[in-house]
Amino acid sequence: MSRRLLLACLAVTLAACSSPATEPDAGEPVDAGPIEPVDAGPTATLTLSASPLNVALPQGTSVTIPLSVTYDGESAPILEVSGDGSGLEAAPDPQTVDGRLLPVLHLRAARDAAVRTATVVLNARADGLAKSVEIAVAVTRFEDPATGQGGLAGRVVDQRGQPVPGALVRVGGRSTASDGLGRFTFDGVTTPYDIDVVQTDLRIAYRYVGLTRRDPIISVAGEQPMPNAWAVTGSLMGGTTPAPEGSTYFLANDAPRMQPEALRLGTIDGSNYDANFPFFGEATTRGNLWAVQLKQEGGRVTGFLSAGQGSANMVSADRSTLNIRMNRTTTATVSGTLQLPEGFTLSRRRAWLSKGSLAGLMLASEDSPQELAFSYPVPNAPGFHVSVTATATRGDEVAEGRLVGLPPGTKDAVLALAPPLEITTPFPSGATIAATVPFAWTDSTRRLYAAVFGGDGDPTFVVVTQEAQARLPDLAELGLALPSGKELGFKVMALAPYASIDEAAGWRGVRYDHALPVTSLPMTLRDVTGTVDATRFQLAAP
Repeated sequence: MSRRLLLACLAVTLAACSSPATEPDAGEPVDAGPIEPVDAGPTATLTLSASPLNVALPQGTSVTIPLSVTYDGESAPILEVSGDGSGLEAAPDPQTVDGRLLPVLHLRAARDAAVRTATVVLNARADGLAKSVEIAVAVTRFEDPATGQGGLAGRVVDQRGQPVPGALVRVGGRSTASDGLGRFTFDGVTTPYDIDVVQTDLRIAYRYVGLTRRDPIISVAGEQPMPNAWAVTGSLMGGTTPAPEGSTYFLANDAPRMQPEALRLGTIDGSNYDANFPFFGEATTRGNLWAVQLKQEGGRVTGFLSAGQGSANMVSADRSTLNIRMNRTTTATVSGTLQLPEGFTLSRRRAWLSKGSLAGLMLASEDSPQELAFSYPVPNAPGFHVSVTATATRGDEVAEGRLVGLPPGTKDAVLALAPPLEITTPFPSGATIAATVPFAWTDSTRRLYAAVFGGDGDPTFVVVTQEAQARLPDLAELGLALPSGKELGFKVMALAPYASIDEAAGWRGVRYDHALPVTSLPMTLRDVTGTVDATRFQLAAP
């Protein structure tokens, strides 16, 4: 991803960085008959993976590790842990979301756990099959009761959760570089603390203000190269045949380690498909393909005729064949209305069909819609849901919001867009100011903010804070000196649904492009954001 696109992600609007899949218009639903069970294939296969496999865990802290467990047989897989667990608590959580198994492993080090590297073995069993993975846990010193100081063990990750090696990290005047797995450690850190992370190649810096957790994950914009790619061909069998005139198919892959853009890389000729799916992490993972047969009239989606799904092992550089059984389905709807701030006009509304946590088929992309009410078709089949985003404007002001994970049959959903933030720092646009002057804003509805300072060709500084103000960080010793005498811009964005700065530095990290995993959001939660127009200013020469 280019630096210019990264700056757009950070300094324009968060939602603008999400690329649509395809843009058919939404229409009236149709009834295509009863739904039938989905046949995912005759062969029972058990797979198990965890990421990361190396964890730094300070005494008295915890971490949650996402797992990938798939099984095509009759029974639900059983998860167990064993190994050197002295002073460590390890608890697998076989949670399900939208009918999919999305388990996690909770690890916690006791406050008096011995400082060492331990091995935790995670086992999965089902109908005589077994798989296991080993997770190395480095227990570090937490805090000295007399001084309040303790160890810090964190990671730098990109927007897909991949490790970012070589990032410069500074805490309390001391600096280090993240290793090949994005990890960094510090000793003798007193809470609360500020942490700086610099991507020198992109000339972008991040400061998190007021952290207290000892295991922070600092999420930066951009994405590391995708090291793996899986090619697959097959047929979509069954469904409504012969295919009615105007009907077509859409194919997606919702594997846990897929990049969202890969959902759009499948091509379908009739009912045969040929797709190539990039993914990150280990060279083997489990692919979760799903497909829908949709009906169109005059370029508008009017309903769904069939749906299907299938799973297979994704092996990098391999080519597989996977036939997917399509089962007839009825069409349901999701409906609701928008609420806009006073004086704002609706400028854009979009809706996506998804299954699992990644964005999928765009149902509608409407510019300047006249009606605040909305209604979109959705397959009446397990796991499908709709997400709605909206943007409203008042002059140069922008208000945005989204509803995530609306299941079939949802009625009277309300998406209330909050007004943008208001800058209160009393200086005129174009003024020359000192770098120590705080930039302040008012807002009574949000708890976490990203303040962005930068200009074209200059370093960009992102300050993530719970306070309604931010100062430009001085990172000259990390290679990003403040550009005195040059014109810069300032924007502030509200981030949701994070309740605190520590939560934003959790295992998922901040998603600057709005692609928040639906698995972590309840159906009615609003991911509300707002931006203000850039205030232009110059830094006073020292």
